[in-house]
Amino acid sequence: MYDVVALGELLIDFAPQSVNEAGYPTLSANPGGAPGNFLAALNKYDCKTAMIGKVGDDMFGRLLIKTLQNAGIETKGVLMEKTSSPPWPSFPWTKVATGISALPASPGPIPA
Repeated sequence: MYDVVALGELLIDFAPQSVNEAGYPTLSANPGGAPGNFLAALNKYDCKTAMIGKVGDDMFGRLLIKTLQNAGIETKGVLMEKTSSPPWPSFPWTKVATGISALPASPGPIPA
């Protein structure tokens, strides 16, 4: 039995890490999503937690599941989607000198 089960999104936050030799920002992939973050915090207080959600069957989906497992969160309820794309695009955000800008990316799992 679990103390808390969360249903929701898991995502990758692309945060600026540095700038390459051509002046373009390089981004780091950071696991995120409020439900997963909340469950990870609860686990630190000895709560037994589980996540329900869906991720793509790609390197980011595997990173998300591994991150949850490393935090002690049960992931049996997290499905890996192999064949279809989610209905929304992803928008990695970068901070530039003039403010914040979104870089639209293709929806769906990223090929391995």
